[in-house]
Amino acid sequence: MELRAALEEFKKNPGPIVIGATQNSGCMGAAYEFLFNVEKWLREQNIREKVICIG
Repeated sequence: MELRAALEEFKKNPGPIVIGATQNSGCMGAAYEFLFNVEKWLREQNIREKVICIG
């Protein structure tokens, strides 16, 4: 619920998004999955062209 509220606030004034994981993290795939989910959400909200995704 906190992430949903944060994304709704972000939608009002989109900007850069940084998604990362540290070396030797338990699951690097989770960061990639989250990145792809954010990409899909940005496209659905028609704000993808306003956002720089850094991963």
